[in-house]
Amino acid sequence: MDTDIGRYLFREVREGDADAIFKLAVENEYYSDNLPQDLPYLEADIHRSVKDILLTRLGSVLKRPCYIFVLEDISTHHVVGTSQIRNVPCRLLYKLRGVVGELALQKEENMWELGGLLLSKMVRDKGLGKLLSYGRLLYLTSVKAAAHILISGFETRMPFWDRVTSVIGLSKKRAY
Repeated sequence: MDTDIGRYLFREVREGDADAIFKLAVENEYYSDNLPQDLPYLEADIHRSVKDILLTRLGSVLKRPCYIFVLEDISTHHVVGTSQIRNVPCRLLYKLRGVVGELALQKEENMWELGGLLLSKMVRDKGLGKLLSYGRLLYLTSVKAAAHILISGFETRMPFWDRVTSVIGLSKKRAY
């Protein structure tokens, strides 16, 4: 791995990052519910995140905050990645029972959803995805906000997440 990690800055999203994140999503053919290829939606989410981060920094306790982060190449000032974490009131749970699946909405208290992790194809395989992922978890611990992290879709033990959550002192719930 030949990455000069000092060349990249993990930081909170800024209002001016919307176009760069949108371009990153389009160029990498990425689409998800929490990072759609919809510029007005993305701008509103970024505005919310900037506000939530500021209010959190000022000591406010927010009901459903959303925190978005970017990875910036400081030599070019280009956004090369993004990640986010948001507090969600409920989760959609899908269980396969026999041949037919079952869909249920389950209310949760203080549940955090990891999402929107996207790294430019040009800088993948350099360990920067870990920086984006771990950075958002460390942010949560720094503001003492996380009680549970939703790791959905897994029915078996996940040694990686078991280790991460134990090291940073978080509990987790699985979508069983």
